[in-house]
Amino acid sequence: MLAPVTDGFDAELFLRLVGERLVLERAGRRPEPWPAAPLYETASALVAVGALDEPVAEEVLTDYERAMQVRGAHGLVGLHRPPPSGRPSGDLPAARVWACDEALELAGGRLHLHCVALRPDGASLLVSFAPAPAPGGGGPPPPFGRPRPMAGRHPMAALQQVTVVDDRGTAVTATFSGGGSPATWRGQLQTGPGQALSTSTRWLEIGGTRVVLGEPVTPPAVTVEPLGDAGQAERFLWGRLTSGRHGPHGGPHPPMVEAAVEALVAAGALAADSPVIEQVADVMAAFSGQVPARRLPDPWQSLVRSLPRQGSRSFLVPLGVVTPPLSGPKVAVDAVFAQDGVLEAQVRVTGPGPWGQRFGRVGQAVSWWAEDDLGNHYLGSPGNGGGGPEGWQGTIGFWPSLDDRASALTLAPTGADARALIRFDLPAKEPGR
Repeated sequence: MLAPVTDGFDAELFLRLVGERLVLERAGRRPEPWPAAPLYETASALVAVGALDEPVAEEVLTDYERAMQVRGAHGLVGLHRPPPSGRPSGDLPAARVWACDEALELAGGRLHLHCVALRPDGASLLVSFAPAPAPGGGGPPPPFGRPRPMAGRHPMAALQQVTVVDDRGTAVTATFSGGGSPATWRGQLQTGPGQALSTSTRWLEIGGTRVVLGEPVTPPAVTVEPLGDAGQAERFLWGRLTSGRHGPHGGPHPPMVEAAVEALVAAGALAADSPVIEQVADVMAAFSGQVPARRLPDPWQSLVRSLPRQGSRSFLVPLGVVTPPLSGPKVAVDAVFAQDGVLEAQVRVTGPGPWGQRFGRVGQAVSWWAEDDLGNHYLGSPGNGGGGPEGWQGTIGFWPSLDDRASALTLAPTGADARALIRFDLPAKEPGR
């Protein structure tokens, strides 16, 4: 249910007045990375509470982005997201998932296979890769701390086209996406659209080496829990801190929540003395390194308290689970893994995903929460990945560092008015780590 809007409030006029003010304020200024950011925040808030139709907001944003460009604005004026295709989001097939621990020698280095996820529409292989040093790469290290030369200019050279074959003779090409250092790269080998392997295959041949898969995992149960009675405006504000990149690792341009608050109060969708306004400001200040003046609401207090924690656990838990729709999007979690305490999840989502939307409207994006059995909370942010208007797949990186004492974890991908709960046990911590 959308928040009530004050009678007589002209949302389009309000948005255009914000645009006029920005054009005047930015005249003669030094270039800014994103001069239209306050206008985008205002438009998103008004669309979220139903005060403004999205096509009208899009038209206003385009008008003032062009006005800023004509007046010499530089950098990222608008988001320039691709428009939705008009086709509904497709189904999200479950993956059959296997945990693996196989080292394979490729022409350009050693590939370590950690997890295989096979679906009717494609395949994802979770891997790490150690590039081989170039001939003559031994001896003392190069000066100034530069890495030794590698056999290829980049791991992509060795992982550009990896052939994967199933037991029926179907051969597909997988390419790498991920990141890392000159010594080790972590990421996924993914097949392109229409390149599917048999989900019942008994083995895969990867780069000429056969890997026997064994039995796939049994997915854990999923429960769906409705959210509380918070209003649409309050959910929108909290969503600005949980959807997309956020928190202490969210980059130099945090969401301009004050612009959204001004619009929501003017529209009558949010009381001027709502405690949520102060709470959101406190959380943003804590993310920037300031000590909170008061106790933050849960689960934010847990996040801020645990930011200095440094975990050390490494593991992989294959899941292969798909949630029911969460107020629109469906979510699949193929696997959860940790490396030296840094927790990540390999996921797929229907709909435009974290970067494929123009407006930060409630219900268009998923917030990624997790909680361990000790009461610690974790918040996820999209990492490597890609997709289009119908779906997105990639990794979600969680922070803070995982508590070494935790023995179970509950993932809670959250939509506009419901969240899915996926609980599973964690592998025991290895002795000495």
